[in-house]
Amino acid sequence: MISDTEDNSFNKSNIKKVSNNPGIYKIINTINNKCYIGKSMHLRRRLLEHLSLYKKDTNKVLYKAINKYGL
Repeated sequence: MISDTEDNSFNKSNIKKVSNNPGIYKIINTINNKCYIGKSMHLRRRLLEHLSLYKKDTNKVLYKAINKYGL
């Protein structure tokens, strides 16, 4: 997992550091402090899915926020 002392930006190079084991993750919007908490059996794969889907699926609240405020 990426520690709090490192750059923990939601980007592809940081996601590659995450294990592909089951886990819980939290994505924080640093502008309005809202957060999204998710879980997955394949953590790295799920985070990469979020990264690729936010441009395509604009109906989800998380993806709307990413499109509005950026990564």
